Parts: sequence; structure tokens; C-alpha cells
Amino acid sequence: ELPQPAWPPLVVDHDAEGEAPAEYHATRWWRAAQHDFASRLAWSLTSRFEDANHPPVVSVVGGPSREQCPEGGLRRAVQAGERVRLQAEAADPDGDAVALRWWAYPEAGPRPCPVAPELDDDGQGGAVVSVPQEAEPGQEIHLVVEGTDDGVPALTRYQRVVLVVG
Repeated sequence: ELPQPAWPPLVVDHDAEGEAPAEYHATRWWRAAQHDFASRLAWSLTSRFEDANHPPVVSVVGGPSREQCPEGGLRRAVQAGERVRLQAEAADPDGDAVALRWWAYPEAGPRPCPVAPELDDDGQGGAVVSVPQEAEPGQEIHLVVEGTDDGVPALTRYQRVVLVVG
């Protein structure tokens, strides 16, 4: 059995079956990690770049470049009740199509907001987040944009946005 987190479960995302099990804070990453490992094995079998799938590059529009902030992502000051528009984009070195999806990552950060944000994902890289009215100064809302290409195996990369309530 997996160890349980010390905080109450705040899972907003659901697994492929539509469930939100308590251990999802760990298992949500497994498929992408396995596909990443499989692609690295494929790279070792060919000397030609085009014979293997490569991960997409996902970025938050208006976020820092990788040169400025190695972990990528973006921190932004917000107020309780504010509606925040976010936009991401993706490119793939192999020319594969990349699907973008935003989701809340409630268990991340030192002072997470205990109330889930309302998140409206347009399916095209854009999202509008409603900061809960109950959010208190200093609390954080972590959001992730996930980009998955349609190569084989499908590869996923992430960027995080941290909304800090003022």
C-alpha cells in the first residue's frame, strides 16, 4: 500500500476511469514516465533522429524562458475572487500534434488553498481560473498545463503556474 499524504486529499483531477483515488497524487505521473522511458529506449536503437519520437516543448505564454528560470513555469500575484486568463503553447520537434490540457495541482506547494479553483480549459491551450473567494493571503494555487504529442509512444511535458493570493 502506498503511504498516504499528511494533508487531506484535495484531488481535483481524475484518472482515466473518472475516479479520484487517494493515491492519484503519485499515480497520475506513471503513464507519462513509462512512455518517456520507452522513448529513451527507442532512441538507443537508432542513430537517426527521425526514427524515434521526441517530447514536445510546452510553454506558458508570458512566462519566463528556460534560460531565466530552469524549472520553467510562472508565479503570479492574484486576489481572492479574481478571474485569471492563462495561455500555453506547444511545439513538437517531430511535427506531431500536441494536445494541451490544464489541471489544478492542489497538493503542491507549502501553503495550498484548501478550496479548489474553478478551471475552464478551452482545449486549445487557454484556460480561465477563478480564484476562490475563500482564498487567503499567502495561499497558493498550483496549475499545470500538460502537453501530450500524438507520436508513438505519446510523450508528455508539463509547465506549472503558481497563483499566489495577495
